[in-house]
Amino acid sequence: MAKDEHELRRAWASFAFAVRSVGHVASKVDAKSHPILASFLDSHFQAWKTSDALFIFLDEERNSIAKNGRSTAHFGIGNDFGKILILGQFKSAVELSGEILRWWETALANIEDTAAESLFRGNTV
Repeated sequence: MAKDEHELRRAWASFAFAVRSVGHVASKVDAKSHPILASFLDSHFQAWKTSDALFIFLDEERNSIAKNGRSTAHFGIGNDFGKILILGQFKSAVELSGEILRWWETALANIEDTAAESLFRGNTV
């Protein structure tokens, strides 16, 4: 756990940038290496970009860090410095990080399951 606000901000920026990169690798690298997954990845990413609040937050956060060198996240103050405001509520950075990792695990598993089911049924895409 971060011992001060500056350490937390650095850790959060690193985490947000790295975890959102999972999506970039999936859509830019994996999709090209595995054409069968490409359409499934694309359709999921398009849906997330327009309707998934957590994905939208993370995407905006990653872009701000990459392009502006700073986070857009709002952190708690004083004794609550370890909390981040997301979707209208403060969550601990640890809780939020775990939620994001579980989201990615579930999202990627769903894509793999959908692609596997399609292949099982004899569809190529």
